[in-house]
Amino acid sequence: NSDDEDDEDAFGRSGRRGGRGGAAPRYAAVTRRNVAMVFLTRSDVENLLSTGDDAFEAATLNTYIRVRVNTGGYRLMQITGVDRTLDGLPYALSPGVQTNKEFNVINMGQTKRYGLGDPSNGNFEDSELAKLAEFINDGLLNRWTTRGLQAKYKLIQDSMPVEDMEKHKQRLIGLRNKADMEGNRHEKRKMDAQLDAINAGQRPERERAQTPEVDEEAAAGP
Repeated sequence: NSDDEDDEDAFGRSGRRGGRGGAAPRYAAVTRRNVAMVFLTRSDVENLLSTGDDAFEAATLNTYIRVRVNTGGYRLMQITGVDRTLDGLPYALSPGVQTNKEFNVINMGQTKRYGLGDPSNGNFEDSELAKLAEFINDGLLNRWTTRGLQAKYKLIQDSMPVEDMEKHKQRLIGLRNKADMEGNRHEKRKMDAQLDAINAGQRPERERAQTPEVDEEAAAGP
C-alpha cells in the first residue's frame, strides 16, 4: 500500500491535508443507489457469517442495516463494530445456524447492541433514507467519500460466499429469457454460452466485483 492509502480511514477520507495528492476528496451523496451499495439485509448478514470472524467484521463494519424501532417503524442504522454477546453464549440465528456475535450500531448518536437476526430482510423506504440523510447532514454519522464507498461495495461483494451452482444456473436462465424477450441477441448468446459451459461440467471462475458508479455531492464536507 502507498502512504496515501495507509492514511485513509474506513470511509475513504485521507489524513493528509487536502486528501490524496492534495486534491479535495469527493463525497458520495445520500441516494438510494449509494446506500444500497453498503446496505445489508438479514440474509446478507447470515451469508457473510460463513466467511470467518475477521472477514465478517471487515465486510460489515460501517454498513447500514434496517432495524425496527420502538415506534413500530424501521430505521437505517450504521454498524460500528462486532462484539460477542454479553454472556458469551451463542443463540440461534436460523435453523442450523448459531452465533455469539452482536452488532454495535449508531442510532441517533447513541451506540446500541443488536443481534445478527435483528436486521430486516426488506428494503428500506424513502422516508428511512431521508432520516439517514438527516443524521449524516447533522454530523451524527460519517459521510462516505466516493472512493471509500466504492471500496466497501467491492469488499462486501467479494466476501459473499460463492453462489450455489443450481441457483447460479437458474439465475442465468432467467437472464437469458429476459434478454430473449427484450430482443437482446448479444446478451442471450452470452447467457447461452455460460449455460452450455455449466452443462458441460465447467464451474465458472468467480468474477471480482467491478468498481460501481457513485452519485456524488456537488459540494459537501465531512
